[in-house]
Amino acid sequence: MVVKLKQLIFITTLFLILGTSANEFSTPQFDLHELEFSNRAKCAVESGKPTKSAFLMVSNVDAAKAIYRLAKFQGEDAGEMTKRGINRFRFSVVSLVNLIHDTLTSKHLPLLPADITIADKHIPSRYKSIMNTCRQGEYCEQLDDYLADLWEIANKNWNAETKKAYLSKIDNFHSRDNYLNSNDYKRNTKPAMTCAYLKRFSPLQAHLFGTKPDKFALDSIADAVKNQSEKYANCDDFDAQENLQVAAYEINLPNLKKGNIFIEEKWLKKGFDYWHTMKLFLSFAFRKAPEMDRLAFPFGNLFRGINLEESVMLVPNGCRSMAPAKCDGDRLALNSIREFAKKDFASNAGKLDILSETPVGPDDALVEDMIPSVNIDELELADHRTTSAWLEKFSGNLSSSRALLKKRLIKAINHFSFVSKAISADDLMRKLDEQFDGVLLSGKRTQLSARQQNELYYLCGEFSFSQHEKWSFIRGNLEILQKAKFVDDLASQIAQVTTNESFNYFMSLGDKINQACYNLRQHDVWNDEFELNREGFMPWYTKKIYENKFRSKHGDNIRDYLRSNQPLLAFPSYERSGSVDDVICAHSSDCARKTVEATLALYSATQYASTFWSLEEKIKSPDLFNPYAERTACKVYDPWFKTRSLLFGFLWDMGQAAASAFVPGMIYTKADLQPKMVTSFKQLVSDGKLQYDTQYTKQSVMMSVSADFGPLTGAPCAVSINRSANNPLAPLRFTGITAGACSTRENHELNVQSASDIGPNKGSGSSECVACFLNFESVSGAVAYHTSNVGPTFFIFRGLYNLYQGLKDPHNIPRSWNVHPYDAAETKARFGEIPKNCIRKLIKGESCLQSTCASAASDYLREKMHGYITGFTKISNNSVKVWHSLCNGQIELITSVSRDHDSNEVKSCRVRKMLIPRNCMGNYK
Repeated sequence: MVVKLKQLIFITTLFLILGTSANEFSTPQFDLHELEFSNRAKCAVESGKPTKSAFLMVSNVDAAKAIYRLAKFQGEDAGEMTKRGINRFRFSVVSLVNLIHDTLTSKHLPLLPADITIADKHIPSRYKSIMNTCRQGEYCEQLDDYLADLWEIANKNWNAETKKAYLSKIDNFHSRDNYLNSNDYKRNTKPAMTCAYLKRFSPLQAHLFGTKPDKFALDSIADAVKNQSEKYANCDDFDAQENLQVAAYEINLPNLKKGNIFIEEKWLKKGFDYWHTMKLFLSFAFRKAPEMDRLAFPFGNLFRGINLEESVMLVPNGCRSMAPAKCDGDRLALNSIREFAKKDFASNAGKLDILSETPVGPDDALVEDMIPSVNIDELELADHRTTSAWLEKFSGNLSSSRALLKKRLIKAINHFSFVSKAISADDLMRKLDEQFDGVLLSGKRTQLSARQQNELYYLCGEFSFSQHEKWSFIRGNLEILQKAKFVDDLASQIAQVTTNESFNYFMSLGDKINQACYNLRQHDVWNDEFELNREGFMPWYTKKIYENKFRSKHGDNIRDYLRSNQPLLAFPSYERSGSVDDVICAHSSDCARKTVEATLALYSATQYASTFWSLEEKIKSPDLFNPYAERTACKVYDPWFKTRSLLFGFLWDMGQAAASAFVPGMIYTKADLQPKMVTSFKQLVSDGKLQYDTQYTKQSVMMSVSADFGPLTGAPCAVSINRSANNPLAPLRFTGITAGACSTRENHELNVQSASDIGPNKGSGSSECVACFLNFESVSGAVAYHTSNVGPTFFIFRGLYNLYQGLKDPHNIPRSWNVHPYDAAETKARFGEIPKNCIRKLIKGESCLQSTCASAASDYLREKMHGYITGFTKISNNSVKVWHSLCNGQIELITSVSRDHDSNEVKSCRVRKMLIPRNCMGNYK
């Protein structure tokens, strides 16, 4: 039975009015999650870790065009139907993301490894074989079939263990490595994804705007939480989503800290696999899954024809990534997409390498800009009134640039398709020789006309610059890129010529032209009276060489030529139109020179393929907010260099202190050592890098040290001194040093606080500090005489001083701060402001309600309900009464405390019971 389109629209409208309760799918609810602030070095470190929060950016333009055309064809109200269709498109994308998340976290789907080269991790054999067979960036039918097999089982009405048994028949998945297991999150807790429509960037994205949060930032975050309805809306609240072109959603995975749902260490191992699997199944399910018929009803078949990969982008929310750190062209090209988010993109587009006709490639930016800015609103989010305005500009810049590159690429493909078939490189060389009266190949000494002289100069100059074996700026890269298949996939519907064939044609022709130009009797061809007309070069050449100081008139020259000559190659339509647009090349030199231009277009498209084009199964996930992701992966920036340098210098000074205790003078370094240099004290002396200086006196040095150094209050070092209580000023001998790191949230991570945060060294737990241990012992006699010299004292203090000062570096020592917006909001609700003594706790991600029972009530409510506490009306050891963001009435929490037996002080408080108004019961998690 065929249902008429009007009936389908009516059903859809009714469905949207009634909500999604009639459907088994729905968009997830939303809770604010912890904000992770990072400085430059920490952001670089974080780029190697999987993100827990992301922005889902959706462009509705392609979907809107398809719906609009359908409405016009059916005679429907195009505007109204297009709006409904856009809402349905957004709903289906967000709901599909949530469905895949639920399936993965319920162990109904396995995780597919993002990196199949990891030796100590199980890689399913069939999956590995398929991924080794599939070409990068190309649609792979084998992979599609594989995903279909997994999806079919995942959506059966079976329990998880039964599904795992059947999935194991498809591939040899391992429970430990290929599933999010029950021990990865709390039992009986559904690890639900949260989602919100993002109206505008605000202090709730403060980690994208600054590094260490201060009181003003915390106050702003608290105020933003209170007014979050101005910043967020529910993902299925389409009335709030006014912009019909684009939509941005913030999605968050469950809190991944130890003790909550996921264990952080497990997430670090499986997080990239999660996102890789999410992207694969999102691309597959949108096209093939039967669930899309219900999600997208009644537009399912229409949406399947949309290229989702060019309509959807997943962007990490902060410094973390969605893919393992790799230094490859794909990653570099993709991350160059940041350029399209800049406000001044239009005015600077001509200067950008990504749009240049002669690009040097995305890797060049790493060397030119090694230390870019980070977390200071580099993408100019704050300059736009709404998130949609920013995203619309970003998407528009990307779309228009893609159109420009497509036009350039199609022109290049057509050129090679016609020229390479119509005339071989050898035949073209013979025609060039004829055009220039035999001087190019035959060696004739003919006087060329001024027009011929200029044309031959253009030919030789452009080919030498672009194709010369030694001086070409692209030849080396072409030899790598000519094996690329990406352009072949794009061009397959236009022409059959391959990238490899095109590049081979260009290189063969270029070798012949360069050799011929090299063998010319140049003074005979271009004598002293010759004057070069620089405006005759191709546009790409005048931009690259002359930096647009001259306007290329190559097009004008071709038009002048065609007024009295027939073109060498043209489309059949030229006989009717006479248009220069239908001319492939006017003469042999024009053919050769346009081959350079076409090659550059192919070169540019291949270099930046991942930026502009998306094929099936390739959802984009650029590290938009972290320019250090690729710099760290490519070893251009080392986030640990400064830390290692500090420890090296500190150890070196202590070593010199030990050595100088036994010489009658002072030793100082003549040259700094580089980190990781292995050497010896004896070698340094013999090499002249250490020198003796006996002119210093103990008194003058100590005065200088005291003036510069000052007190070491709170320095993160423990000093162990072995001397008698009766003689505390006895001379000391340095006997050794141990430098290490305090225990941190991340294993093996050396992370220090800024100078203002330095406190007593806890040695373990969450303290982030450098731990150094100095050992001394009392000495006497002749040894005591030497140890009383200034040498050891000076170097010990200098080492401590340099370490202390170095740890204050705000950028290059990895530092991070975590703030939960609800903690800031509840603290301000409790005290009316953010107290100064709460700042330290809040930026460590801790609550600061200054009441054990108030903190217990907050933790309990956050675990049981969405939302946060908006006010406290009673706080005692027996009861806490609060107002809540999702409840009209007061909530009372009955508490009980345990006390210290000696001091009778409250040690802990727990919630025994919660009394909640009936109308708030629906807000439970």
